[in-house]
Amino acid sequence: MKKLIYQKVKIPNLDDYNSLSDYWYPRPPCFIPLFLGSVASHKGVVNHFFCDRKPTFAKYSLEKGLITEIARNSKPWITLIVLELITLKEA
Repeated sequence: MKKLIYQKVKIPNLDDYNSLSDYWYPRPPCFIPLFLGSVASHKGVVNHFFCDRKPTFAKYSLEKGLITEIARNSKPWITLIVLELITLKEA
């Protein structure tokens, strides 16, 4: 996961995993962005400050202001990325 975030591993043809280095958008304090998406969204981590729940991976829509959970840990999120790559290759 760290290699993806620091762009040591390139993800071909996926616009949902762009670098955050050139852009900054306001977001809720519980959301830690890792990638900038193509449709006005961020993908990142939700830190649950006031409960015992572990951090989860989520997508934050900048237009709607909604946070949607993607995965509970990095393994299903990486699986989702691989499935998106397979889908793109078949198209």
